[in-house]
Amino acid sequence: MHYLRSASKSTSDHDILPAAPQRRDGKRRQRIHDYLLLLIPLVFGLITQTANAAAFDMPYFSFGGGVMDANRNDDDDPERGAWSLNIMLPSQRSFGPVIGVMYDEESATAIYGGIYGTYSLGERWHVSGSFGPAAYWEADSKDLGSTLQFRSGIGIHYELYPHSYLGLAIHHLSNGSLYDHNPGTELIGLYLSVPIGLGR
Repeated sequence: MHYLRSASKSTSDHDILPAAPQRRDGKRRQRIHDYLLLLIPLVFGLITQTANAAAFDMPYFSFGGGVMDANRNDDDDPERGAWSLNIMLPSQRSFGPVIGVMYDEESATAIYGGIYGTYSLGERWHVSGSFGPAAYWEADSKDLGSTLQFRSGIGIHYELYPHSYLGLAIHHLSNGSLYDHNPGTELIGLYLSVPIGLGR
């Protein structure tokens, strides 16, 4: 009987041990994923230094809504609705400051700031990118591993009428693997951007 218990314990240990390399591989893939997403706005920033960079000479208010983790078909990452409000201040050449707040249906809240850039694709189409730090409180929603997060995003926008835009954007939120737990999350949504104080 003693032998059988020892053998059972040995088998159990053997089954558990291979999980460690798998966890390390998962963290490595997540870290690469995060770094690539954080690089998007940096690469976009280099692009916006060309002649087609667009500058906003007035502050903008942006409101949007969409779905969190729609790209993750995983029980650990259920889809949930989310909304965000942003204020984009006038930009110098191609860059400007942005502040905002995000809230999801499970009461998670993120407050963030950073920089944004815009690039003209033609008469009515623009692409945008943004990056900055964020503070995140999970409430009953997804645990992102820490209060400190980094938010990056990219979107495409169509000018409905002068100075007003409708856009589709994706934003990534994660702690950049500064902490052991770093699942990250994405918000895919539609945004309406209008200037503040137009017509005054």
